[in-house]
Amino acid sequence: MVAAAVAVTVGVDSPMLLLETGSIDRGAVYHSQPAPHILQFRYTVQVQDVTSDLQYAHAAALTLGVVAPFATIKRQSSTPTTDAVLTLAANGVFGGLMFNKALVIESAPAKVVAVTAEVAAMGRAAGPGKAHTRRSGECSQ
Repeated sequence: MVAAAVAVTVGVDSPMLLLETGSIDRGAVYHSQPAPHILQFRYTVQVQDVTSDLQYAHAAALTLGVVAPFATIKRQSSTPTTDAVLTLAANGVFGGLMFNKALVIESAPAKVVAVTAEVAAMGRAAGPGKAHTRRSGECSQ
């Protein structure tokens, strides 16, 4: 989520927010605008994304989409053609993502530590509706 100091309007093409996610920076895509001064972005964690405190890559990490002239973020004011300032607060200071939220990403692949099975006659699971399998290490209900 990015909060603007003034109300803004997003054009047709979606802005992006570049996140610092370890060895490869990832882009969060614009999702919605729940309030006039708030833009929400979505990011999907990928393999090898690791950070002890998620932050955007730099103060210029908020960028417009690529389809000009529809790639805009405009101020909502008496002069609606005024572009909004896209510079973000520095990381680690008031107003920055890292300062406001402690988001940890550890994308190590999941490991199966142990699998147990209690099987009654005819292959039906013993217990309250749980079936366990050894072939994939999954537990389904």
